[in-house]
Amino acid sequence: MKQTLLCLFVMLILLARQTGADEFLPGDSTEILPVDEAFRFGHIEEADRISLFWQVQRGYFLYRDKLSVAIDGVLHEVSLAKGNWYLDETFGCVLVLEGFVGIEIPATDKIVSVYYQGCAAQGYCYPPQIKHLNSVKLHTSPRNVQNLKINQGFL
Repeated sequence: MKQTLLCLFVMLILLARQTGADEFLPGDSTEILPVDEAFRFGHIEEADRISLFWQVQRGYFLYRDKLSVAIDGVLHEVSLAKGNWYLDETFGCVLVLEGFVGIEIPATDKIVSVYYQGCAAQGYCYPPQIKHLNSVKLHTSPRNVQNLKINQGFL
């Protein structure tokens, strides 16, 4: 009796997996997240620095060598975590970053461009991503604040 129930239970699990109902079963989903959900990017501007960060979802990773920052079009050297070795089908043995990834750059009033690329461990790789940040300082210089006050009068 126990063996029969066990066999039925295993068959139900296999059937559910084959029919695409695996979202009801524990384990990794086969759904690939949109890039902005797989690699949640954010930044915080402070007086002397800008903190850039990603929350990389479980089952996803960023290529360490594909992450870079340019300030006003000039590449800026950044300090990254060492990362973990990963055998990639396309790029071979590479360092990847997982979980929370953070870097800091000096504060600037110039345009900051952030470049990165990552993949799902299931084998799907996203195209390279670019985020452009316009510093709050650009919009709060004395000249711009004066213009802002004048323009607000017309709203």
